[in-house]
Amino acid sequence: MTECIKKRVYGAIVLTFIVGAVCVLFYYQGRINASPIILVIGWAAVVVSCYFIGKSLWFYAMHDERGLDLNPQYQGRHADLLREKKAVLRAIKDTEFDCDMGKISQEDAEAIIMVYRKRAIEVLRALEESNS
Repeated sequence: MTECIKKRVYGAIVLTFIVGAVCVLFYYQGRINASPIILVIGWAAVVVSCYFIGKSLWFYAMHDERGLDLNPQYQGRHADLLREKKAVLRAIKDTEFDCDMGKISQEDAEAIIMVYRKRAIEVLRALEESNS
């Protein structure tokens, strides 16, 4: 969410809480004892719960089942390149880890990493071109 939207959401939460608290105090004719205090605390819990439920629904509405952003500006070739860059860098780390653990030999690891690095360079160049 952008900062502007966050400010509006937080403002709506505060306004909703204040309206609820005023309604409770109006109902109790301004008398403050245990009942209105408990109701105001309960109202605050309801407002905060609705915020977190709404935030979760917003996340699921804007992401697919793999957690990828569905926002149109993050789709297309650029997004594919970003995902591939992340996957290639992860593969390099995994190969280095496997070599350190003794699962593969140093020579094999170097050969595999060289292939991944070549692909990473290609992806980075393509990303630079897509940003231009």
